[in-house]
Amino acid sequence: MNNFKLDVISSGKAHFQLAMQLAARDGTLEATHYGVQGKSRMALFVCCPFDGSWDVRELPSKMKNQDFIEFAWSWLNSGDCNYGPPPSTSEEIQKGFRVFVSEGGFVENMWQAFVCVEPKWEMLGTVTN
Repeated sequence: MNNFKLDVISSGKAHFQLAMQLAARDGTLEATHYGVQGKSRMALFVCCPFDGSWDVRELPSKMKNQDFIEFAWSWLNSGDCNYGPPPSTSEEIQKGFRVFVSEGGFVENMWQAFVCVEPKWEMLGTVTN
């Protein structure tokens, strides 16, 4: 058990790559499976989970950092995910993402999952001091 936790909402490929690199911790994790919940989230797994709430599929081969980052980025930019309607706000918004790992280094209490990606609208409000 550890107390690693990550929750990033942002946009753009550079930010996505950084968030995913943080999620991979020391860079030794390899993704063997991925799972989706509808079109709202995708998780990467180090082995096949036993949780039936995810549609889990085996990857064609084990993927290291850059490969699973590209795989997740492709999913995020495909028709296989759904952002839903944009929020009603006066702020400028754009399509972004949420990359997260729950406390303990898991996703939803599944030790096999090491990161979850969700399509998310990012609000680009002005920061003032």
